[in-house]
Order: sequence, then structure tokens, then C-alpha cells
Amino acid sequence: MYMNSGTENEDDETPRPRISKCHPPPRGLSAKYIAANPDSAPENLEQVMVVSLMQFRIELPPLASIKDKRRIVSSIKEKLRVRFRLAVAEVDLQDSMSLAQIGAAYVSNSKQFGESVLQKALRFVESHVEGRLGDAQIFSEIY
Repeated sequence: MYMNSGTENEDDETPRPRISKCHPPPRGLSAKYIAANPDSAPENLEQVMVVSLMQFRIELPPLASIKDKRRIVSSIKEKLRVRFRLAVAEVDLQDSMSLAQIGAAYVSNSKQFGESVLQKALRFVESHVEGRLGDAQIFSEIY
């Protein structure tokens, strides 16, 4: 018998487990257990974690300074973070005045969902950014 107070009964010397209302016990098999015992994984379990990645290059309009480029790239990165909850960084061509290469990642439990979020983000960048989009790649890795 479980007691909500978590105290021990004076008559019984065995400790009683505490029941936490904040953190219910986990249901199903943990990812760590499945990784250690792959034969015990349920049949309907597709994957544990999917990292969907996107990389694209933007050809920027003529700019007066590197600060103008930084302003445009920072604006793109912030919009992608806020609107699509992506991890975003300028990954190459930092010294170029006319080009920017941006990478983004999204973690989910479904390859299709992660890649669809990145497709929407790419369409958003294409329609809301000054300049021309090129060399866009989207792919996922399953862990």
C-alpha cells in the first residue's frame, strides 16, 4: 500500500515509496534501455531521436559594409529561431560581403515532421529575405 505522505509506518519497518504528483513514473521503455537491448524494442517504434539539418546559401544584394551583412544575417537567424524554433548559425562565408551560408537544425522524433518544418523555414527565407537563395540542402540523421 502506498502512502502519500512518504513517511514510514511505525508498525511496519519497510520504507514506503513516495508518490510524486509532479513527476509521474515513466511509461514504456526508455531510449537507453532500447539501445542496450534492441531485441526488446516494440515493433511500432520507428526511431528514438531524429536530427533534421538544413544548409543554404544566400546571395545578398550589394552592401556598403560587413555590418550591413551582419544585420541581415542576424535578422534571418532570429526569425528562424523564433518562428520555427530552430538552432541556427552562419556556418561559412563570414568574410564575404555578397554571400552568406546558414545552417539550421531541428530535433524531433519523426523524420517527416522535422524535414517538413525545415521545408517551411526554407520557403519563409525565400519569400522574406533580400537576395537570392541557392544551394539549399535538407537531410536527417536518426539516432
